[in-house]
Amino acid sequence: MNQLIRISAEQADNDCTGNKNLVDFNIPGDGSVYDLSKSYIAVDAQSNSTPDDNASSILNMMLYMKTETEAGAGNEAIASPINLVKNAAFTSSRQGKIDDMRKVRLFRNSLNLYKKSLAELDNSSSMITEAQQYSVCPLGGAGLNDINTLSDKTSSKGTKEIRIPLSEVFNFGDRLYDSSKFGASRLHAEMAFDEIDDIQEDFQNNGTLRSLNRAANGLIAQFSQFTNSTGGDVALSTLTTTDVFLSDSDVPFYQGQPVGMRISLNGAAQALKIDLLIKSVTRNDNNTLTFVFSGPIATIPNGQTLDIDLFATNNNVTSAAVTLNRVELVLQKDASAKPPSKMNYTTLMSEDDTYGAITRLSRNYHVPPACKNVYICFSQNGISANSSNKIKSYRVTIDNEDLTGRDVTMHSPLHKELIVQTFMNNGEPIKNMLESHPLLFGNKLNNGSVPQKGLDSAIIAFPVKFVNRRQTLNLYVESITGQALHGYHTLYYEVANQK
Repeated sequence: MNQLIRISAEQADNDCTGNKNLVDFNIPGDGSVYDLSKSYIAVDAQSNSTPDDNASSILNMMLYMKTETEAGAGNEAIASPINLVKNAAFTSSRQGKIDDMRKVRLFRNSLNLYKKSLAELDNSSSMITEAQQYSVCPLGGAGLNDINTLSDKTSSKGTKEIRIPLSEVFNFGDRLYDSSKFGASRLHAEMAFDEIDDIQEDFQNNGTLRSLNRAANGLIAQFSQFTNSTGGDVALSTLTTTDVFLSDSDVPFYQGQPVGMRISLNGAAQALKIDLLIKSVTRNDNNTLTFVFSGPIATIPNGQTLDIDLFATNNNVTSAAVTLNRVELVLQKDASAKPPSKMNYTTLMSEDDTYGAITRLSRNYHVPPACKNVYICFSQNGISANSSNKIKSYRVTIDNEDLTGRDVTMHSPLHKELIVQTFMNNGEPIKNMLESHPLLFGNKLNNGSVPQKGLDSAIIAFPVKFVNRRQTLNLYVESITGQALHGYHTLYYEVANQK
């Protein structure tokens, strides 16, 4: 019988200040077998930001990574939960070090462009859609609070559990792990909690609710004019759209949403209403929507005509640090599993290289014994490899033997063939050869459309001879004419291991 085991981090006070980013999990050596492919690190977080006006409103808050707005960080799929892991190590009492992975997110983000299809990248990073165009890319999925549109359930404040699969952290993270063989074990990780922030988002690129006046803005919905011909004053507290909404996903409104109104009577502007909440949203038989508000909208004198433009009033938010309620290691215990006597896997050894602004680079490195593949990630921010490095071509020799016999142009068929060979050397399929980071962020949208690609990737990968000795690697890189290499890259050596 399978069972989920939750192990709390030793550190009970992790937060987003930047001083408490370390987590340690102790796994008991009680003979249990764990399916690591179904296990993950869980980070439960909540927003503490509050609206400046209308304190009873429910804000549409979401988490994001602050690094996405830093120089050179745009266009990367950094909303994937793996971006919370900087470095990670796994040790056991009986087998010693199992893995020690440095710069986890740089490697995973770079390789995921090939290992994951566009649909999988969409799912792992919660990409925006045309219906919901966020100005940031939500971390761990859209929405912190429980937002309800067309239902009897009231919107409420909530939390978000961000799940980081162990298979994304370690290469052995897709294996069965036998604690009777390995004994008590420990997972240590340096996280990027200080890069988590929250933001108030509605369904417009600039963070405001789109106007409901189609005549004025050509957008989402329209209210008909209301002319009072009753013979007396009318107090209005509901509105009905003239436009139709065929599905719940089309409705960009929710219960508890703070809104304001620009009101005019017979063409004369009235005082703004900024103290209302949407109390309920109901779909009518003709698929129009009727709104009920928390208070009266306006009093319409007899014989006058009302025009209304609805807008969001929750733009002014007092920000507060995101709270981490708990950080846990969630392990899938598999009582029926029979792990092999030996666990075969690969580890990733890495080294960094830095240099000034140059147009040509020639370096020598030592490839460790039992190495299968080499990956070189050129990065500006240490999060993912991208084309800010201006690479034109490269050439690789191993022990003075030229790998290709000629220069390899970046993103050329020969470059892609080397990457294909690398994946084949691991028996892995390639699902995506676009070699570009998805353009995820709403502030990069062009007239509401979602571009298919952002910055090109900047990763070199190739297999090497599998020998039980050290090999010498020479790397020659040339920049695009008139450009300079950025000055930073990381080499990863994929080494075979057995425990």
